[in-house]
Amino acid sequence: MNFIKRAWYSLLHRKKNTLLTMLMFFVLGTLVLSGLCIQNASQQSVQQIQQDVGAEIVISNAVSETGPYGINGLTLSTVQIASGLTGITSVEYSSLIEAVPDDFEVIWSEEQKERYGGFSSILVAGEGNTVAAEAFAEGTSALSAGRHITKTDKSAALIHATLAEHNGLDIGDTITIRSPLVEDVVEVKIVGIFTTEDVADFDTKPPYQQPENKVYISINDCFILLGGEMVYQGVLMLENPTKADEYVERIEGFFKPIEEDAVCFIRDTEYRSLAGPLSSVQGAAAVMVIAVLILGAVILVLVTILSMHVREFEMGILLSMGERKWKIILQLFIELLVPILLAVTLSILPVQALLPSLGSAVGLREAAYMQADQVTSLYGVSVLLAAVSTVISAGKVLRCQPKKIMTAVK
Repeated sequence: MNFIKRAWYSLLHRKKNTLLTMLMFFVLGTLVLSGLCIQNASQQSVQQIQQDVGAEIVISNAVSETGPYGINGLTLSTVQIASGLTGITSVEYSSLIEAVPDDFEVIWSEEQKERYGGFSSILVAGEGNTVAAEAFAEGTSALSAGRHITKTDKSAALIHATLAEHNGLDIGDTITIRSPLVEDVVEVKIVGIFTTEDVADFDTKPPYQQPENKVYISINDCFILLGGEMVYQGVLMLENPTKADEYVERIEGFFKPIEEDAVCFIRDTEYRSLAGPLSSVQGAAAVMVIAVLILGAVILVLVTILSMHVREFEMGILLSMGERKWKIILQLFIELLVPILLAVTLSILPVQALLPSLGSAVGLREAAYMQADQVTSLYGVSVLLAAVSTVISAGKVLRCQPKKIMTAVK
């Protein structure tokens, strides 16, 4: 009788062991295959989020606020050079200046009035598109009435709701802002009113640093107040967010010689907030797959070693009859491999049925589905586990002579 027939008869004769092995690997196969599918789906979801949300490269400058242009240390022309790189889809730039309100009052405390001798100022942010401004993009500020400033606007402004209420201002009204650097004023029309999550701190901060005293105006009007086209920061949108690190290196390569104090970094707050939970799911799925595989390997080896204890006499008889050792090993291998592969095959059915619900339960953006390479990997690991377990369990038989095995069993 050849070793294949012996393996088949052994499987039928040891029905309990065969069914136990199948049940164990049905459960393990279901867990491993589910983990692989969830891991793959979460990875694809993270990549899709990166494409949908994108990433921004921010170019800013570390010039001291005591400089002639305050914290605006970049020239507009320098930022526009960076925006000409292939793969940059758009550029937004902004300026900041501490300016003087000409026909409206700031919000401040009586203590501040005494401390600053009655002089008050506001923080003016010049934006080409306030939708892309950092506070609005990250959600700490929100428009409560009116509209945002766009690139086509001239002499437009957004003011805080509290500042508007304090001065009796509304959408359509005009306010005047005076420059502290040059003898110029700008008149801007209120097109929107906003609110912010930032909290005022009148004890330690001057009036212009209070969130209520911040005013957004058109970028060209801010240039007038600054006396030149000076930029606080430029924000570059990437066509391919996965290459953000490469773009940072390229931009720094030609930026540093021109603006040695310039800093360049990736701003992907929205991406990280959305992708973070999915990355955790991906990591948890990977840990589960590894843990289940290790557990399966340990259990399989232990079960096989225990079963070999009662089969040593059988192996001794086969060896004494002249059976080759490699055939005995192949027999043991087949006896393990057949129920394992059957169990893994059966585990595909529940995984395929449960994946959509499982994907929704862990918050995946992309539908979780089974791929051929995942099933192939599971089959490959199963064969490997069966082979390793067979070699370990057959070690005792391979090391001993038939006479010694049969004598030891008796």
